[in-house]
Amino acid sequence: MSSFLDRTGAWRDMIAVHGHALAAARGDDRVLALSRLGLALAHTRLGDADAAVREYGHALEHFARLEDLTGQAHIHSNLARVFEQQGHHVEALDSAEHALRLYRAAGQRHWEARAISAIGWYHIAVGNHREALAHCRQALTWLREAGDRDGESATWDSLGHVHHQLGDYDEADTCYRRALAMHRQDGDRYNESLVLTHMGDNHEAAGREADARSTWRLALNILTDLGHPSAGDLRSRLGLSDDPA
Repeated sequence: MSSFLDRTGAWRDMIAVHGHALAAARGDDRVLALSRLGLALAHTRLGDADAAVREYGHALEHFARLEDLTGQAHIHSNLARVFEQQGHHVEALDSAEHALRLYRAAGQRHWEARAISAIGWYHIAVGNHREALAHCRQALTWLREAGDRDGESATWDSLGHVHHQLGDYDEADTCYRRALAMHRQDGDRYNESLVLTHMGDNHEAAGREADARSTWRLALNILTDLGHPSAGDLRSRLGLSDDPA
């Protein structure tokens, strides 16, 4: 159920489902690890960093007992997202690089590509734009070969962001539109809202204020439907009331 619930933004339902799985695990480390991982991801989406870190920590213990390098890498990859939410970008980059080392040790080329893409994103956050561009381009090739649409769409978003930071607004818009089309085709509403937000930022930087506001409104509509806490940030940016009605 995880992919469906995550893509549709049903994170509280996701917590309930994984809670039932956890209760039924009966000491099975693999089931416990996956259930904890699902719980942590839902808490991450909802912005509850403390709960997410707690569940990731439990999941890591289970994966370590299983000597599962790929599972451990998943944890460090996801912890990077929490660090990013908290504004700890250097720690996020370190965690993503740790995940990459584990994926390589496990011989997981597909997940290695995802980690390279994530490292590219965190390089943007710390201002290493040329490194970010190189990482994202490498990851995009591998992810396309693997047929990984989630990874590819996320990397198009990252490429859009780095071109935005470099002042190449038209190229950024092209990349964002590729990411947006893929998320819409896949029904991934949360990531659609993220790309729309980034597109709006890019329009604003390019001096297209009307386009920026209309794009942010599309993102806000999705986040409001999902009941996501970041909807408040967009309302403030648009000068709207905190009351979604």
